[in-house]
Amino acid sequence: MCALLFRQAATLLNIKAIGQRLGLEVLNGLARASLGAPATLQHGSHTRHAVDYWGEPESDRPLVIFFYGGGWTSGARRDYRFVADTFRRLGCDVAVPDYRLYPEVRFDEISKDAIAAVHHVLAHVAGDRPIVLAGHSAGAQIAMLLTMNRELLGEQADRVSAVIGLAGPYDFMPFRESLHEDLFGPESAWPASQPIRFARPDAPPVLLLHGQEDRRVRPRQSRNLAERLTPLGVPVTLHLYPSIGHVDIILGFAAFIRHRSKVVDDLKAFLTSAL
Repeated sequence: MCALLFRQAATLLNIKAIGQRLGLEVLNGLARASLGAPATLQHGSHTRHAVDYWGEPESDRPLVIFFYGGGWTSGARRDYRFVADTFRRLGCDVAVPDYRLYPEVRFDEISKDAIAAVHHVLAHVAGDRPIVLAGHSAGAQIAMLLTMNRELLGEQADRVSAVIGLAGPYDFMPFRESLHEDLFGPESAWPASQPIRFARPDAPPVLLLHGQEDRRVRPRQSRNLAERLTPLGVPVTLHLYPSIGHVDIILGFAAFIRHRSKVVDDLKAFLTSAL
């Protein structure tokens, strides 16, 4: 049933049929009425140095900082309000940062944007509540890298209570796409892009969700990371979903699917146990 719902949603939102922009408008239109307008947190001069935030400054609800995907070359925070809506319904406040994209900048600058966004959120709306880093696809790589590599967040690294990766690449060298050699360049910086290389025994609880039919980011990426973290004693939960692809897994957040989505059920269970 879950796989059928995902296929129906994917058909509805098929890029060739009605266009990616229209598909996202459908998802976000359904979320807008219940979610309301976000507060915008600006942390720099660039238009992408901004974060959409849903919640109260003095809230004690867990705060999810969600990084969207798009291959580090596309995406915008306004396109993922349907994801924020679902996290809100799971009892969390939500921050969705933008970040600059390739080819305007390489990954080193992308990661600096992500770090700056997290620091800004922690300083202005986080308080003392649990912080969860999360992301889909390229956003999952960003969230996992910021969690595993303690140097990136510095003294704020211990603020992260849990991390959630949906269909993320965590162990993707050698690169399969030629643009990645430049995106993650120079060559000496390539290893620093791989979250698996920074696996640490004191990492917070990790949730890895991946579709077994994902052809964009193979499920072995999540399996490899789970297999690296588990012997270190890190609490890891791995869910692999049959008949689910790369885009399907994020469609589980859609308003017309989430009440019967195994992805959302597993998110809820993880948040309850980890926090």
